[in-house]
Amino acid sequence: KGAEECREVFGRYQALAYKANFVCEGVDLKPLPFKWADAFDTSEVSSISDWNFERACVIFNLAAAISYLATHCDRGTAEGLKTACQLYQQSAGALHEVHELVKAGAWSATADLASDTIQALESLMLAQAQKCFFEKAEGDGMSTKVLAMLTAECAALYEEVHLRIEEAKARARPISSMTADWLDVVLWNRYLFD
Repeated sequence: KGAEECREVFGRYQALAYKANFVCEGVDLKPLPFKWADAFDTSEVSSISDWNFERACVIFNLAAAISYLATHCDRGTAEGLKTACQLYQQSAGALHEVHELVKAGAWSATADLASDTIQALESLMLAQAQKCFFEKAEGDGMSTKVLAMLTAECAALYEEVHLRIEEAKARARPISSMTADWLDVVLWNRYLFD
């Protein structure tokens, strides 16, 4: 019915998959393949019989639902900024967990779960959270020194995201297939805070 329900369902399901991983330890999962399509190229599909693969895919979608919720917060209010910041941080944390699962996995999945893609998305979520800190400080009339420090941190985070995206483009990685409008948001935030 919406991102809020997706967040709740994905969160509960990944917890069940986590428990199932321990309960099913030593059990042959070949008859139970988990099938997921790439987030950027739905024609690319992985079918892997591993609970941690299932969790990585579910948590990736959980991160997407959380970041979607963050983009729909009213950042014109103090409460909306606070909520958006928390949601971006949660999304970054979920993507970090996906990265850890992928690193530890004995499987190779679709390109959307590649380390460079996940790290670029995680960096973007952290940059967005930092932008919320900046907006809050600016709205609260904080000192120029504080605003300068927050601006510098935002610039550094957006620069990191930009470099990761440029690297992805050079290597024809999946994040580079996002629309130019979306990629321009990163670029213009980079310019703004620089």
